[in-house]
Amino acid sequence: MATWTEAEVQQIVKDVTTKATTDQQFRKALMANPRAVIKEVAGKEVPEGFNLKLIEADPGADLTVVIPPLETDELSDQELDQVAGGRGCRGLGVSIGVCFSIG
Repeated sequence: MATWTEAEVQQIVKDVTTKATTDQQFRKALMANPRAVIKEVAGKEVPEGFNLKLIEADPGADLTVVIPPLETDELSDQELDQVAGGRGCRGLGVSIGVCFSIG
């Protein structure tokens, strides 16, 4: 199973979002099949169990905010599995981008 470092994730997000802002065909492909397009950009598979959700900014909205999951003191089954498997990240939600327009 392929894994990514946080630095790799940030670079992939930068590369994908940069290209998606200028290339309509790339953007359409990305929205239709993000795993395949990200694999092509990254040069390796999206890790198994790594869930993706892409949201297109609404040009009519002045601000787009991604609300993080509700925090609880309890670990989910998935988080327990990660801890048992040696992964110590809790609540790793790579939240990239707050979109806004001024003027």
